[in-house]
Amino acid sequence: MTIVKIPIKPHLRKYIARKLDAPNFLVKVSTTDRIGLGLFIMRSLCKKQVYINPFIEPKEFKFLSSIPENSTLDFEVGHKYSELYGLFISQSRIYEINKFIDNFFTNEMFAFIQSLILHDPTIIVKYALDDFISIYDISDEDIQLESLCKTFSRYKDEYSYIK
Repeated sequence: MTIVKIPIKPHLRKYIARKLDAPNFLVKVSTTDRIGLGLFIMRSLCKKQVYINPFIEPKEFKFLSSIPENSTLDFEVGHKYSELYGLFISQSRIYEINKFIDNFFTNEMFAFIQSLILHDPTIIVKYALDDFISIYDISDEDIQLESLCKTFSRYKDEYSYIK
């Protein structure tokens, strides 16, 4: 088994570790996990290291600089997969993995809040968000509660099934 370390935003790291029941933030890459992350990781790995022109500043470089150094998620890749796909991962693929996990996080957050609103229309969204992040042990240092409130207010019409 080989370990591949992938930088992940801190709140997404805690979310995915809890979602996939990964103790010590070690995720075993499998094609049969609950959300398809293993398959996405395998397709993101490559045999050769990809070099990118450092003079071009795409959004991936900005994104990677915003992730703390100690916020990595370890993926345990089996020998079969490492020989088939490789062990290197490009910066653009790291960005895509983070967006993949963020989409699951956002969808689940909106489903959680919308179900609470259906049950009790007078609920305060900030308290509902606080309940949601407490499920995944996400602290205020990982992501600001105000940031999640803004995200909810910005996209609530797109995600809402209450018309």
